[in-house]
Amino acid sequence: NPLPSVLSRSGVVAFNERPSSSDMYEKMLALNGEASYDSGFMSESYSQAFVDAYRQNSILHGSLYEMTTNTIFPETRLGDQLEMVAKLIKTRVERGKERELFYVR
Repeated sequence: NPLPSVLSRSGVVAFNERPSSSDMYEKMLALNGEASYDSGFMSESYSQAFVDAYRQNSILHGSLYEMTTNTIFPETRLGDQLEMVAKLIKTRVERGKERELFYVR
């Protein structure tokens, strides 16, 4: 089962927006990549969770970054949240989602 995503009403902040190295993404994946024969269960679980979260963040940020909607939403907290839901619905194919549940408050 996929893990739930929690988004702010303004979207998703890119992970490590100002990396200290131009190849930081590759370094992070290499560090958290293939487990060795002496890797413990916890380290394997952490590494897999990190890689999954990093990829999900990249997909969400990339698909929502410049997304616009044709609907004009009220400039309220609820309006911002509903606009974010509309953007998520609009990008569902790009994000590989068939069904989603949204909760706003």
